[in-house]
Amino acid sequence: MSTSELPKTEIGLFVPVEEVFPDTTADEQTLHALLRTLSRDDTLFHAARLNTIVTGPGDFDMQPRQQQALTMMCNSEEIDRINDFARRYRHAGVPMVFFRGQLLELMRQTARWAENLPSDGTTFEAPEFRQRFVKAALIAGGLWAKRVYGNKLTSGPI
Repeated sequence: MSTSELPKTEIGLFVPVEEVFPDTTADEQTLHALLRTLSRDDTLFHAARLNTIVTGPGDFDMQPRQQQALTMMCNSEEIDRINDFARRYRHAGVPMVFFRGQLLELMRQTARWAENLPSDGTTFEAPEFRQRFVKAALIAGGLWAKRVYGNKLTSGPI
């Protein structure tokens, strides 16, 4: 996310998985399939690390926290899609790609569906695993939002 492209408000804009990964279905079946390809302990570690980045101690300015998380987990193409989404909804606030409720949901689902894989400890060195993690996190965020808010977060008619 480029600092100049985002509004200064602290109201967050939840980013749906379809905006970053257009061919991804946002459902539990897809989430579980993704989690089965990720090593459990690595996934839990990175989810906890991201949670610390986006909600941890220090100055609570969402924009630089989201930027740090995105730089750590996303490639430039994914960040460009997030910026495109942010421009379309400029007045809605800072895009929240990662947030506490989503990451807790991801950890809950990971504990249930993932297993430690032989590459545990180095899984996220490979870009394809970080991409799968981001997809899983965005799906988990959508599932969490539906459970907590129902249809109140949609931009269309309720």
